[in-house]
Amino acid sequence: MKQPAPASLEQCALQNGPIHRIDPALKLLMMLAFECCVISCAPEQICLLPVYLVALLIIGTIARISPGLFFRRLALALPFAFFTGIWGCFYDHYPATLMGFTITRGELSFLSILLRTALCVGCVLIYAGTTRISMMAAGMRRLHIPQEIVSIFELMWRYLSVLTDEARNVRTAWMLRNGSANGISLKYFGSLLGGILVRSIDRAQQIHTAMICRGYPAASRAASPSKIRPAECIGAAAFTASCILYRVLA
Repeated sequence: MKQPAPASLEQCALQNGPIHRIDPALKLLMMLAFECCVISCAPEQICLLPVYLVALLIIGTIARISPGLFFRRLALALPFAFFTGIWGCFYDHYPATLMGFTITRGELSFLSILLRTALCVGCVLIYAGTTRISMMAAGMRRLHIPQEIVSIFELMWRYLSVLTDEARNVRTAWMLRNGSANGISLKYFGSLLGGILVRSIDRAQQIHTAMICRGYPAASRAASPSKIRPAECIGAAAFTASCILYRVLA
């Protein structure tokens, strides 16, 4: 019987694929190298980005991340890139060329921002979909990132899910009590947001107390990834070198 597709990145991270087994510290370094190469591409070098896009799609396929889940999460970030880059289309009308077509430099910059944002966010999604939160933190510690930053990252990751759960519960309660209403009226948004904040803080305190009872943060520091295998180092070095060489030589 075919297993259902994971409904969240956290469930994707529980799988045991070839990308999942790579040491989280190496994956973090590979992600940073990939994103630095993508970000360093100027708008005039937009033709370099499709190769990075193909590489990202291949890695996502190997990681067995659901395309529907991947693109839904990606779509949440694109509006920010859209409103950041669209303004250039209105004031930068200097002519530019893209694949034989004449467009303005503002439009070229807009397309470059959209594509680079999609690549960077997609890379982060693949990293989150192949690495459990405990292993992410352990990989950050292996790279000697300060413990304070690691703790903030862990708690924000866990408490964001608490906030979304409480928001979902409040919305469900509202819809059950107002079955004929089409959404939540604006005049009730303030009180509902206040209720969500109070409920989420209360629940977060309960979770934090439970974490302390279980030995946090000492127990969290004890969780460390296994020894890095030579094959992982070679693969990570090959991937990083490929990204950098393509960026420099193309």
